[in-house]
Formats: sequence, structure tokens, C-alpha cells
Amino acid sequence: MKNTRRCFLAIIVIILQFPFYTNGQSNSKIDLKLQSSSESRIVQIGAEAQINITLENQSSIEGTNIKVFINIPYFPPFVKFVSANPLKGSFDIATGLWTVPVVKPLETIKLVIKYIPMQYGVWYAEAEIYSSNENDSDSTPNNKVDMEDDFTRTCISMPIKVPTSTFGRQIILDDSKITNIVWKKDDQTIINQTSNTLQVTTIGSYGFSSPTFICPSQGCCPYIFELGSSPFCCESLEFGLSRVSNTASSNPTVLNIIGSNENMQDADVSSIVPNTNYANNEFMNPYAWTQNGILNVKRNYLKFDLSSIPQSAVIDSAYLSLYFGQKLIDLNPIFSGHTGENQLEIQRVLEDWSENTINWNNKPPTSTSNLLIVPKFTDLKQNYLNLKVTNLVSDMIKNGNFGFMIKHQVEVPYKITAFATSESINASIRPKLNVYYH
Repeated sequence: MKNTRRCFLAIIVIILQFPFYTNGQSNSKIDLKLQSSSESRIVQIGAEAQINITLENQSSIEGTNIKVFINIPYFPPFVKFVSANPLKGSFDIATGLWTVPVVKPLETIKLVIKYIPMQYGVWYAEAEIYSSNENDSDSTPNNKVDMEDDFTRTCISMPIKVPTSTFGRQIILDDSKITNIVWKKDDQTIINQTSNTLQVTTIGSYGFSSPTFICPSQGCCPYIFELGSSPFCCESLEFGLSRVSNTASSNPTVLNIIGSNENMQDADVSSIVPNTNYANNEFMNPYAWTQNGILNVKRNYLKFDLSSIPQSAVIDSAYLSLYFGQKLIDLNPIFSGHTGENQLEIQRVLEDWSENTINWNNKPPTSTSNLLIVPKFTDLKQNYLNLKVTNLVSDMIKNGNFGFMIKHQVEVPYKITAFATSESINASIRPKLNVYYH
């Protein structure tokens, strides 16, 4: 009997030394913590940025098969990947996963990622524990809760070069979860500015705070506007912050459309000739002017072929580029370029239309939901590049693609904005739409 009891007790001890697994996850509790930092918080164009991500096991047991999802857009036109150097485990750029087979009790390991930002603005890198064999004592993997210690965020600023001390740009916080916003310029609160969009007209350092957005441990990075010459041919008018879902997947699919008769439709409509169709012009122009004392308002309609994008797709980002329409100036030398207080609105069209039949009287209705406001021109022949239309395109994929409508925000004289169309002989200035989705 004594031997039997000893054997029985020994078996119990052996069993207790091994964790119990349910659905691939152990009932043992670990405590994993992520932290991150940027080697340099301000990076100039063409320079490498470096982020350091540390994974710490704060518990007294081993953590096994740990996967950390690192959220950086490793694809043009955003970021050029340079290298990843994990102290332990491996990093897969295709999935964004840092996989670590074992982290010992109280061990801290590091991953160093280097990349080159390819556009001006503020760049956030986020990381979160995606999965592990063991349960965590105080956080849940991949739940996108940035208050838990298995989530970390860091950032860098790339100063935005502007040619003059006064200009027109805007910052968009493209995330409805960011609320109760306080905007600051050069550390001074901007009075009566609480929306997700800030119009920027003078040089300086612009930042925000919000109780629903946790800044990195080093602080949130500012949008820095400074005098200088840009190496880019054309400047973006908008600089944003959007919170992308932490989804470990392959790089997004990219759809790049350069307007042509095969993949898009575009046309003007005019209030003064309400039954006239303008389908074949090489230019289109939102317009508010008087003709013989009568107000004439023009609006533009554009529709790209998005049929290759599944309705179930998640739109990561979408950018519309519109180029200056020199043909309008050639035919109407009274104009020298964009004119007047020409702030624009881009809205989503709600019903189908054809470029060969659309006119002012039969123009389809539009929605102001997720509309995009485009600031006034800063150059008479300015191109409007990389206008962020992510939410508009996402709505199109979900609810039906009937394209964009472009109008002046205030349709009173005297203002005009000149764009090239898909009929332009020069293909390089036709409308372009770049969509990134998974």
C-alpha cells in the first residue's frame, strides 16, 4: 500500500508540472509586456527611421510560440522597408509577424526595424501580442485595446516643406474613435478647434491630444510645417492619422487606375445649360461664375471601375490624384489657372449615371457622409495629389460604386478649378486612383 500511494502521488506531481492546453492555449498565466521607441523622432526626407520594440516576459514561467503583430505600411507610396533584426525569433514582412518560440521567465528581447518614410507627415508604428500558447494575466491578444500592456505605439515626424510662410493644407484624424480633441500650435492651444480636421495656413508645429488616443511613451509626434524646397514634383494637400486594424495578413492588394475610356467615366454638368452633356472634353472644371449676368455653376462627376474589388474587402487606404488642366487655359486665355476661394468638396454619388448622358437636370444625388474637404490652391497650376478618399471608396465597395462628385464648397462667384480628364492626350495627367485593400 505504501508503494502504491507513493506511485500515485508521484503521478500527481508529474501532471501538475505540465500546463493544460485547451484549443491550443495553455491554462498557465504569463505576463507579456510590449514597449517601443523611435531612435529619432524627427526624420528628414530620404533618411532611415528606426523603431525598437521590446518584448518582456514579466512572469515566472516560459512563454511559448509568441507572435507579435507590427503594424507599419511596408509598401509604396508610404514606406520603403530596409531591414528587421530580431534578437530572438524571426520577422516576416509579408505578415507583419514577429514569431518567438520561447521567452524565458523575466527575459527581455528586442526587435529593431529600419525603414524609409516616403511621404511627409507623421508615421505611427503599432505592435500588439497577436497570439501565444499561454494566457496572459492582464491582457488579451489581438483585441486592439491600446490601454493594455501588450500593446505599444511609437511615431516619427517628417517635416512638411512649404514654399511660403502662408499656404493651405489640412490635417485629418481619420478615425471616428478619436474624440474630445484639443489642437495645439507650437504648444499653445488653438481656441475653438475641436473637430477631426484642422486647417493649416502658417508654418509651425501642430499637434493634438485626445483622451481616446494614447500617445507613445515619448509623446505624440507633431505635424511640422517649415519653409523649404520639396524634392517631390507635387505636394499633397492633406496629412492624416488613421488607425488601421491589426490584421496579420499578407501585404494588401493594390489597384492602380490611370483614367482611360476603358476604366473610368468623367463629365461636367452646367447649371446654365442644364440639358447639355460634356463627356468628351480634355478638361473639367468646378466653376462658379456669371455669364451675361447669370450665375453658372459647374460640377464634376468621376467614376472608376472598381469591379475587381470584392464587396467583402477591407479598404486600407485610397488616394485620388487630379492634375492641372492646361487645356482649359489654352482654350480660355482669360484664365491663368485656379482662381478665387476654390475650396472643394468631394462627395459620394448615390445612383448610377453615364458620362454620355449626364447633365445638370438629370444629375444623380450625392451623400455628404464622409465627404472630403480640399483646401484652397497655393499655386495657380497646382496638381491635387494623393487626396485621401479611403472612407468614400470603402462606402462605394459596400453600397455600390457610382463614383465621386466634385464641387466648390461655396458655389458663388468668382472661382474656378481646372482639372485634366481621362480624355487628355497626355496620359500622365489623367485622373488616378490608388486603392489598397485586403
